[in-house]
Amino acid sequence: MSSAVFLATAISLLGLGEPAQKNPSLSPADLKPLLAKDWRGTLTYLDYTSNKPTSIESTLSVAPVQGKPREWTFAFGYPKEPEAKSSSIVKLSNDGRTFDGATIRERRHTKDALVFVVEAEGKDDDRPATIERTYTLTPSNFSIQKRVRFAPNSPWIIRHTYSWDASR
Repeated sequence: MSSAVFLATAISLLGLGEPAQKNPSLSPADLKPLLAKDWRGTLTYLDYTSNKPTSIESTLSVAPVQGKPREWTFAFGYPKEPEAKSSSIVKLSNDGRTFDGATIRERRHTKDALVFVVEAEGKDDDRPATIERTYTLTPSNFSIQKRVRFAPNSPWIIRHTYSWDASR
């Protein structure tokens, strides 16, 4: 038995989900559980000034963009800081291999969750960085963790983590 077949079999038997895919992709159906729910939870972020994690209440609403089946509006809210609310249009490429402008590097299913990881070059703290986001979606929970790396061999820093529960 090849090592790849052995690993896939072990993962399946242990209930750990599917192995990572080559050329992973998403479809609009994968994101359907995000819709028609009010997500409530927290944003925990690394305050670069104090170098300590800080948590605040957070909400998320996801709505499809009319007439564009591969686009959604992600509206982020902060109940105790309403002036900080924001929204953005998130797009899934036609081939399903990029999400929100970042390459889908990994996609896997666990028993209850879809997990996908995207990576792109960008800026954080006004510095060039590699940015990685890990999305974890279950029927009742959704999280996004952002990690940054400022140089190719430097350690990853957890910049922030959103963690929400579905409220309806």
